[in-house]
Amino acid sequence: MAEIERVSIDSLVEDAKNARTHSRKNLSAIKASLDKFGQQKPIIIDINNVVVAGNGTMAAARSLGWNELDVVRTELSDEEARAFAIADNRTAELADWDEEILAETLLGLDEELQIATGFAAREIDKLDEAVKDSEIPEEGETVFSEELGEHHNYIMLIFDNETDWKAAKSHFNLQSKYATRANGEAWNRGTGRVIDGSEYLDEIQ
Repeated sequence: MAEIERVSIDSLVEDAKNARTHSRKNLSAIKASLDKFGQQKPIIIDINNVVVAGNGTMAAARSLGWNELDVVRTELSDEEARAFAIADNRTAELADWDEEILAETLLGLDEELQIATGFAAREIDKLDEAVKDSEIPEEGETVFSEELGEHHNYIMLIFDNETDWKAAKSHFNLQSKYATRANGEAWNRGTGRVIDGSEYLDEIQ
């Protein structure tokens, strides 16, 4: 296991061949994290003090006026180090968020900690709305009883309160449904609301 060293930022050299770019938004997020949490993991440098992984962290730390950083000195060859630098960024890109857990976690943080995560308030609100919209109702899964088309005669009932809507769902036994993607993951979700007109007349008579 490589040892962690604390070195002067001035002794570190930015990798001129670093393929990863850092936007102003990205650097601001890194700065916010460093400022709030400190450096929680070392950056990777080679024997010549060239930063292999962590160029964004180094730039953000300099912006904050830091004088030192924790580093780990890799023993990889130049070619291996370049491959690792790409892999380090690429593997992070390939990860996905569990949006429900993410939204719950973010909303449980105070505003100062939310900012330090790199998520803007509007992004958190949008994420929360998306999760709420995608919640699967408790009733279960079923398909729509009919498909709407121009050749169908139909009416639309709009409820302005949850009580009447729940009563209608119960009365007509309207069930939840969701369509799935090719990989089996949920896509469009909602409650089936198309019922046969004759059945409707039988119910109200």
